[in-house]
Amino acid sequence: MEFIIETDIKKCEKLWNKYSTHSLIWEEWGVVFSLFSKSKEKPYFIHNDKGLLPLWYDTEEKTYYFFGGSYPEDKTFWFDINYFDDFMSAFNGEIKLFYINKKVAHEIIDNFPKYKDNFHNDENHYFLNSKKLDHSIENYLKMYNKKHRKNFLNDMKKFESMTVEIRQSEMEYFNIFTKYNADKFGDESDFAEEEFSKIIKKFFTYLSGKKMLTAVVIKNEEKKVIAIEYGTLFKDVYYVINGGYDHKIKNLGKYLMFEQIKYAMSTKASIIDFLSGSPGCWKELWKFECEPYYDFRFKN
Repeated sequence: MEFIIETDIKKCEKLWNKYSTHSLIWEEWGVVFSLFSKSKEKPYFIHNDKGLLPLWYDTEEKTYYFFGGSYPEDKTFWFDINYFDDFMSAFNGEIKLFYINKKVAHEIIDNFPKYKDNFHNDENHYFLNSKKLDHSIENYLKMYNKKHRKNFLNDMKKFESMTVEIRQSEMEYFNIFTKYNADKFGDESDFAEEEFSKIIKKFFTYLSGKKMLTAVVIKNEEKKVIAIEYGTLFKDVYYVINGGYDHKIKNLGKYLMFEQIKYAMSTKASIIDFLSGSPGCWKELWKFECEPYYDFRFKN
């Protein structure tokens, strides 16, 4: 099978917009382009009349990734899956594709059993069906048993003196957000890496410019910002992206997430997407639904 390899970024943009379903925030060109580093990544778009596989080549890691790297989630393939084997032959080297949708991964494995061991389920996709809950925080709390619900609400009452603000499309508190995140996780924080902070700032700046960025901000009695969680609404899905808070304040993280869920429900989004997490993570304690994500690792 013949393929065309496109490396010109402008032509790649046109191909992306031609084949993208535009159904998820991660399928918007502006989002993935904001995650692109010209100094490190080189576009490598494989296409023909069967569809498109948009990749970039990481020149430091010598590896191919989805265009957008390892941040975008719920990935699918924009070509006829019957030709998966052919598309995998269109590059030389190692490929790592993250957060592949469960249905798509299973379809490939069913059609091409030889790739079964190349797929790995290391993380899950966590979400709430807000529509099924009638966008009601009371209905959500009913998912907990009576004792758990009572204890949880008692913990939340301790924060009634705090101020909760919903800030739209601004970056005023971005540095505070990254500081709290780095303080909590130390050297293990993604924000300990300067390059990661720059990329996320570009991503948030893009969302802000499109009037899509939302921040749930919590301030104490002295009006100091003690917690912030960023999210965005796109086509009936509210994405809870990332947050940070003063981890010295007991249960503040719980309160921040509770306020985030309340706000996300108020948007009337059908799904609240809490992104990925390892099996057994804190997201399971919050009664979120989950499905497996799959990584695909292969080398020609």
